[in-house]
Amino acid sequence: MDQIGFVWDSLDNSWDAMFRALIAHKKKHGSSDVPTNWPKNPALSRWVDRQRQSKKRGKIDGQRLSQLQRLDFVWDPLAARWEERFAELQDYKNTHKNCAVPTSWSRNPKLAQWVVIQRVFKKKGKLNKARIRRLNSIGFLWRVK
Repeated sequence: MDQIGFVWDSLDNSWDAMFRALIAHKKKHGSSDVPTNWPKNPALSRWVDRQRQSKKRGKIDGQRLSQLQRLDFVWDPLAARWEERFAELQDYKNTHKNCAVPTSWSRNPKLAQWVVIQRVFKKKGKLNKARIRRLNSIGFLWRVK
């Protein structure tokens, strides 16, 4: 059976195929973060979500976990995006010497929107203390005129 290429464990074979697709995605897009409901490859999007859920439940195989970690797998996409925007804000501050990102800044509308959202979340008590401290540490403006 081995000589004719019989697949003994189709689940392992399927996981390996999706992992290879994730490697290709990372090569093409520079990240292992596959968008939720990604129309270009919905199967990969669902598979990535299942890996995240398996890890949360403590049900992921150790070898697979290691493979994903070596690929810099994004386990928490929301936290990763927050870190990305925070880094952009730090770059903005280094360039402009302040954190007063205009709310309609055309050069980086995602950062402009993120800054507004941080203020709203803090006001509503939805921004955790660690993030507030980090924003305060770089001189974030909570109130703008």
